[in-house]
Amino acid sequence: DGLTGEGILVAVIDSGLDPTHPDLANNISPNSADIIIGRDDLAHVIGDDDFDGQHGSIVSGVVAAEKNDFGAHGVAFEAQILAIRADNPDACDNHNTNGCYFDNDLARAVDYAVANGSDIINLSLGGFLPNNEELVAAYDAAVAAGVIIIFAAGNAAFDSPMENSLYALTQGAGGQAIIVGATDSQNNIWIGSGEDPFLSAGSNKAGSNAQGSFLVAPGSDIH
Repeated sequence: DGLTGEGILVAVIDSGLDPTHPDLANNISPNSADIIIGRDDLAHVIGDDDFDGQHGSIVSGVVAAEKNDFGAHGVAFEAQILAIRADNPDACDNHNTNGCYFDNDLARAVDYAVANGSDIINLSLGGFLPNNEELVAAYDAAVAAGVIIIFAAGNAAFDSPMENSLYALTQGAGGQAIIVGATDSQNNIWIGSGEDPFLSAGSNKAGSNAQGSFLVAPGSDIH
């Protein structure tokens, strides 16, 4: 349809990204930041402190890798990425469903995304029900500012989305939050390898209550 993402700023709150990657370097906002107080280092995937390997770079590439005859290109290949690193090793518990993110860190990351003019905030991370007042207030403020919030449904092949994504069903979300599941190349719900019950079992589904806020997108064999 001729849509390229031009003029759109997407905040990717994640484990950071590699600022030297040739498919990303020109589409990274200079306001990208590490939100963890005291670490003070632009998120970047090279180093032992990133528990998730290249997760932030992969997510950013799906969004906005350049269309430059190299590698792959993103869905919105002229969008800008506001990379916000928010993973905290102190929050990790062997890759459990809460991931490596504290609610208060995520709240500050969401506030930072809004303050820096993000049109969309992407949260490809797991977690429990968002009942932390600071985090819910940050989500509400983002919605009030007109920002669209994207939550991952999760990769555990559950019948319902991860609890943290259920903010999309609240009155505060105002229809501006979307839960995203994954499909395979045949447009069926993605069924994974099952090797890791939280990372590769397959896409979580909409369940009985999230259908009005749930979309799917290709999520299998994405390069």
